[in-house]
Amino acid sequence: MKKILFLVSVLVSSVFLYSQSFDLISSTLTINDISSILKSTSAKDRFQAIKALSDIKEQSSDNILIEQYKKENDNYLKMTIIEILSRRVVSSTSALNTVYEAMESQNDQISKAAWTNIADGILLDKTQKKVLIDKLKKEKRKGIKIDAVRKISLDTSSGTVKELANMVINEAEDEDVRAVSLKRLKEMNTKDSNKELDSIKKLNIKNKKVADELKKNGVQDKTKEVKQNVKKKS
Repeated sequence: MKKILFLVSVLVSSVFLYSQSFDLISSTLTINDISSILKSTSAKDRFQAIKALSDIKEQSSDNILIEQYKKENDNYLKMTIIEILSRRVVSSTSALNTVYEAMESQNDQISKAAWTNIADGILLDKTQKKVLIDKLKKEKRKGIKIDAVRKISLDTSSGTVKELANMVINEAEDEDVRAVSLKRLKEMNTKDSNKELDSIKKLNIKNKKVADELKKNGVQDKTKEVKQNVKKKS
């Protein structure tokens, strides 16, 4: 038992020292150095290079990450790249376009990373908000669509409220997507969302899951919190 604990301790220490040593080395690496490391056949080395690029907030860093995303064959590393680029979409059109591409990836984890990590501030741009809503409406995968609903519903404008309400009353839509859309409408607690909820309550909602969600009371008012989050992350 003591031998096992000793080996585990050595392993943990080795990982820690490796991480620490790489952090020290990465701080002295140039963009060209990192580009060279990205050519490595080792996924671990490429991962460390990608993480090093996350600390370099320049267009040159974006360009290298985008190029690596296109040719990377490791889906976990592709997901990591998208998580980094998603935080840069407000200031970088090229990063935004790559994240939009990732949203449509056939790999669910990459698509999820794009939807859940894209900077909330992008919702302040009416043009980009429309692009996101269009992608939401076209998405067929339930899990990804729910992630998209949760992201887009951070915006409480009348247009977004209407789109969510339309999903709630669409009987052809997945029941879980409808229920989540309804829950987000209730959480908004704005004049527009409450108006749509009043209209929905007058309808004969046949789906039990959606109808049960409609009956629930005491939903916390998150309107102020949502608006503050969007402003902070813009």
